[in-house]
Amino acid sequence: MEFHNFFISQNDQNYYPEATCGVASLSMLLKFNRIMDNITFNELAEELKLTVPPKKKGYDEDDQAIGTYPEDLVRFFVLNNIAFRMSFYDDEWKDSLKRAPIMVLMTGNEEEFGLRNSHWVVLVQRDKDFFTYLDPWHKKETNNYIKHMSSVDFHRYYTGIACQILT
Repeated sequence: MEFHNFFISQNDQNYYPEATCGVASLSMLLKFNRIMDNITFNELAEELKLTVPPKKKGYDEDDQAIGTYPEDLVRFFVLNNIAFRMSFYDDEWKDSLKRAPIMVLMTGNEEEFGLRNSHWVVLVQRDKDFFTYLDPWHKKETNNYIKHMSSVDFHRYYTGIACQILT
């Protein structure tokens, strides 16, 4: 799989680069699946209602003020008639990743995913006891965006929220 062809960095953007990991991750899924090729990063952020306060999305006021929440993804897929799934059993990751990347919401590892907030990344492979993922925090030209994580760490920091486009 040629990751460079569909990788998108949140920090290569000028629209809230500190809070658009979800937009960048969804952009990667769309690009990989060749869906909505003409939508810009900013347009996708607007469609995901990135800047709508969390309270209006059904979350606590003190949650991250700007960000992509699971409901934003569901609404986007339904409105755009895109088939998707958001639930994966542990024995399905490897086969599911052979079909297409999966964006997952991670939290709890300050060094890898930030202090208090969650962070979207894109899983691309599962090999025995490791996952390979693309981290949208890193700029494309650095090539530091391809990362690996043990399945133990994945299950420790995985929030249970994931999304894959079905084609």
